[in-house]
Amino acid sequence: MARKPRLTIAGYYHIINRGVARKPILQFSKDKDKFLEIFFQCSNEYGFVVHSYCLMDNHYHLLIETTRDNLSHALRYINSNYAVYYNKKYKRSGHLWQGRFQSSYITSDTYLFTLLRYIEQNPLKAGIVKKLSEYEYISFRHFVSDNPHPSLLNSFIYDRFETKKEIAEFLNEVVDEESEAKTLKEISSQKVDVTEEQAKVFKPLRDYFNETQTKDQRDIQIFQAYKDGWSQGKIAKEIGISQPAVFKVIKKLKG
Repeated sequence: MARKPRLTIAGYYHIINRGVARKPILQFSKDKDKFLEIFFQCSNEYGFVVHSYCLMDNHYHLLIETTRDNLSHALRYINSNYAVYYNKKYKRSGHLWQGRFQSSYITSDTYLFTLLRYIEQNPLKAGIVKKLSEYEYISFRHFVSDNPHPSLLNSFIYDRFETKKEIAEFLNEVVDEESEAKTLKEISSQKVDVTEEQAKVFKPLRDYFNETQTKDQRDIQIFQAYKDGWSQGKIAKEIGISQPAVFKVIKKLKG
C-alpha cells in the first residue's frame, strides 16, 4: 500500500533525520559543509526561514519556518541531493537515510525556545565539546558572529535578544533535563497534520500588556513574556521601565 502523503501547513517545524541503521553519514567536515550548502540553497529556493540547525555525525536537527505548504518537497530536495553527493563520493548505492524525516509542528513559544536550546546543546550533551563555541556545525556560531550566514538573519532569536551576549547566555544556560524531556515529549506526541485553525500565532510582545491594569498584573505578564523567550531588554523597552527593574520582577516571581 502506498504511504499516505504528508499534509502540512506553513509554520514552525522541528525536523530530524538519521543515517540508515544510524550509521555516520555526516562524519567529516567536508560532508557537513556540503550538507549546509544544500540546506541553505534549499532555503532560498523553497522560501523557508532557517531558525536553528545542528549537524551530528549520524543525524541532523533543523528548526525552520515554512511560508508555503511545501515542507515535504523541501526536505526531499535536501535529502536526495545530499544522498547523490554522498553515494557518488563514497562509491556506494542504496538508501542513505533511515526513512522519511521526522517532523514536529510547533504551536507555542515555550516549545519553540525549548527546542532551540535543545538543538544547539546537542554536541554538549553528547560530550563532543565542553562549550558551544567549540562546535562548528551548529547555528550558535552564527548567532555570536559579526558576520552570520545570510540564511540565518531572519531567525526569531534576533527578535527576542538584543545582543550577542544575551543570545550566548540563553543558549548556554543549563536547563533541567527532566523538564526539558517532558516538554519535548509533548512536542513529539503532537500530530503534524493540523488545520489552520489549530495553528497558533506567536504572541507579539505588546499583547502581553494590552489588558494589564495593575502593577501586579503587569509583573505577571513580565514574567510570562520572559518565560516565553522575550529578553529582559526588549520587555523593558516595551513597557518603559529599566532593565534592572524587569530583572527584579523576574527574580521575585521565580521564587
